[in-house]
Amino acid sequence: MTLKDGAMEVGKATNITHRQGYDNQPSFFYDDEVFYTSIRDGQADIYAYNFKTKRLRQLTKTPESEFSPTLMPDQKFFSVVRVETDKDKTQRLWKFPVDAGAPMLLLPNVKQIGYHVWADEDVVLLYILGEPPSLQFAKVEIGKIQRLTDNIGRCLQLVPESSDLSFVQKNEHDEWWIYRMNGKTLEKTPIVKALETEDHDFTWLHDGTVLMAQGSQLYRIKPNSGQDWTLVADFADQGIHEITRLAVNASATKLALVAADQ
Repeated sequence: MTLKDGAMEVGKATNITHRQGYDNQPSFFYDDEVFYTSIRDGQADIYAYNFKTKRLRQLTKTPESEFSPTLMPDQKFFSVVRVETDKDKTQRLWKFPVDAGAPMLLLPNVKQIGYHVWADEDVVLLYILGEPPSLQFAKVEIGKIQRLTDNIGRCLQLVPESSDLSFVQKNEHDEWWIYRMNGKTLEKTPIVKALETEDHDFTWLHDGTVLMAQGSQLYRIKPNSGQDWTLVADFADQGIHEITRLAVNASATKLALVAADQ
């Protein structure tokens, strides 16, 4: 993927997993390495694929299942949502050293975490499972939790060059919009109507562009630009359908997507 002077070009997609089964939740820790959840023999663990070496490495191998790998702000640890082995299959937030080592539990009293994103070294935003699902704010050091809003989508993204959070939420007209929440005041503002999709997954580029997929097609938009969603690429002719997740590396040169292939 290239991004220059407002122009964006996406090349041919390459399959990096080459297997049947669940390979999902990509997250770029480094420019040339993408981390993701892979379920093998009924067990979910975290793997990393390096684009330069073309090598795959396994980061977790535990009796529990780990999902949603996320590099923490200190870059020494990555956090996961861990499905524990108790009878309730409790989902809590844990962290692992990037360079290998024993995991550590974060927020012991916060359960049923679905997804998360770090605002800074002590503040994490949480998608909490429930009816409806809720967005919650947590200070890890003191374990303080604050419920911010309800009925949100599962995709939580920091807005580039800011401390603001973005997420998808259904408004009073039953429409899904991408909202921006001020990192200091916690006030939220709708910034663009989301595309009609089941998962409402999206990601940001460093120039303030939002990417979102619909079926086999990838779209872009700059919120508050007065323009509509613009088609960037269609992967249908490559046998890629129903794109459900997106991730972009820091330099905006690589795009990871999860999709059904036929």
